[in-house]
Amino acid sequence: MEKAILSKEDRSLVESQPFDPLAKPSYESIKSCLIWPDEFPFKLSSEGHKRIHTLLACRSYMHRRIPLIGRLEYLRQGWEEAVSAKLNWNGFKRVSISNEDLAYLLEQIKLETEAGCV
Repeated sequence: MEKAILSKEDRSLVESQPFDPLAKPSYESIKSCLIWPDEFPFKLSSEGHKRIHTLLACRSYMHRRIPLIGRLEYLRQGWEEAVSAKLNWNGFKRVSISNEDLAYLLEQIKLETEAGCV
């Protein structure tokens, strides 16, 4: 029996989000990641929020090609649990991103660093 990574209600909310291939990302400064509007449904429980935030943070490191080892191991584990549970999260469709989106992510991180926010 597979481990429940989200409550039934949260999983239903996540998996019912229609995928929008034309959507543009915004930058989420707390996690230093990109997020697309179809990846984070409203009304998630606090545990659901934590799980999706973990996936977003993990994917951001993947976008930047930063190895998920040492203190980042928990992110990789969270990612693997979600994949193993066959979670149909739109964010899995954006592990590879366009050069334009990667440039946007790196520029936002650079601006935060220069402003002393990181």
